[in-house]
Amino acid sequence: MVPGPAYAPCMRRTLALACLALVTAGCGGGGASSVLEAGICRDVSQTCVPVGPAKARAELRAARRGWLTALHANAGLDATHRFPTPPPRVLLARLRSQAVAHVFKIESVVWRHGRQPAPDIVLETSQYLDFTHSLPQIVDAIDPPPSSNEHVYEGIFVEGVDPQHVPFVAVFDDVRGRVSGGEWARSEPLYPYAHG
Repeated sequence: MVPGPAYAPCMRRTLALACLALVTAGCGGGGASSVLEAGICRDVSQTCVPVGPAKARAELRAARRGWLTALHANAGLDATHRFPTPPPRVLLARLRSQAVAHVFKIESVVWRHGRQPAPDIVLETSQYLDFTHSLPQIVDAIDPPPSSNEHVYEGIFVEGVDPQHVPFVAVFDDVRGRVSGGEWARSEPLYPYAHG
């Protein structure tokens, strides 16, 4: 489980997958700067608390640690199942295609390991809302391919960062043995999946 605020079920892609998402309600945001500063609404009064760069980095590190912990803990589950795990060149080709379509730069791809390799991806953009709204489509394009309902990786972590390398969104899952995952965002308008 990812450390942090309370979590509740959410939807990933068009499949109903069990995942974890922050329990919050919506609050507004306008231009690029205000979208980053709109904050997270943590109570029924809808008081939104801005998440500054230092806190965003700390929360994202905690989310990644939680994902890695789950990936390693679940590596022993369902040991007979083999995920296709396309080679790095296939993932990079898919990412490059999405980068052209959705205006982002590929900052890094690090291969983590559960039982099999799992990509940990960092993408940079200044198109915050467009990128966030496209993130489910981007993830579907790289895991799984659009023509399949089968995950090709046993886990995936995709982080969006701004030009100053401050994280503003992340989605992640671990699907060996039992499906788990979640999303993190720096502000309410930046959540890529429905939550609440």
